[in-house]
Amino acid sequence: MEIDEVSFKKTGSIDAGVETEVKLHVNEKDTMKDAIGTGVEVEATEVKVEGNVGAAALIKAEEVRIGGQTHQSSKIYADTAQINVLRGYLKVKDKAEITRVEGGVAEGKEIVVSQMIGGEIRGMNVKVKLLGANAKIYGVSRIEIEKMLGENNKLIIDPSQIDAYHDEIVSLEEAVKHLSEEIEKRKEKMTEKEKVAAKSETAVGSLKKKILEEKRRGIAPRPAFVAKIKQYQKLKEKIEAERGELTVLQTKLKSLESRLLAYQDMVVHAEIVNFGEWKEYTTIEFHLLQPQMKLEYIPTAGQSKQVVYLVKNEEGYEVAVREVDGA
Repeated sequence: MEIDEVSFKKTGSIDAGVETEVKLHVNEKDTMKDAIGTGVEVEATEVKVEGNVGAAALIKAEEVRIGGQTHQSSKIYADTAQINVLRGYLKVKDKAEITRVEGGVAEGKEIVVSQMIGGEIRGMNVKVKLLGANAKIYGVSRIEIEKMLGENNKLIIDPSQIDAYHDEIVSLEEAVKHLSEEIEKRKEKMTEKEKVAAKSETAVGSLKKKILEEKRRGIAPRPAFVAKIKQYQKLKEKIEAERGELTVLQTKLKSLESRLLAYQDMVVHAEIVNFGEWKEYTTIEFHLLQPQMKLEYIPTAGQSKQVVYLVKNEEGYEVAVREVDGA
């Protein structure tokens, strides 16, 4: 389907559906006009726009190609996307290729950007060829910068900031926190019971001996003695039951922690690579999940061709730096 522009005046919103094999090609190229008009919603299998995407416009498709620029209040959702100038929001399931990010936000599995000035990127793997100033980049496996031109950039390895992982990581962290607190409370209560049982053990042993001695002499056990022994036995049974419950909770906690550690493995093996020179006020962060910890590194301006990563030490992990292979 080929049309000149999509607007409320000419076409209204287009809802062909993502899985309908409908391909929409919008031809308007005038840089002073919007090919996709203000507030319009477009949904099709493939959307190709030669020109600009207007304010508050919404595009949903499997494949999106934008030849112009997107307004800062526009939103695009796709499996794959090719965008000329991103000023709005873009979320892809797989890969996005962007010529220039100008204050926009891009999320996806793999994000490749030719030039970035401000804005934010969140992806499993992120590659930026020319990085300007005031950008924030979140990655999981790798962040790669070919050339850094500007200052005040943040490069962060943090799986919890990636949509695909965020909800589960937050849920796991909350579950670990709640379960850890519950285990500690139960341990404290059980310790108190064990102290009471330990103090009672000698006295109960004496009572049992007295009952046996009196039984040999044909004297019936005194009810008060029997009651105290039964009370002690019930306490011991309760301690054993609670110990079993505690073991179950501890096993569950280990399972939750191991799931968190699987995400942490991504952080531990992640790399931030700069093939160019570091600029002033660059900040690098690695966010560990178990235990929650932020490791920060400030590169030295002027140094170049470096890989920043984590290495294990006696206390956990620390940031390390090496030269790019072959540099």
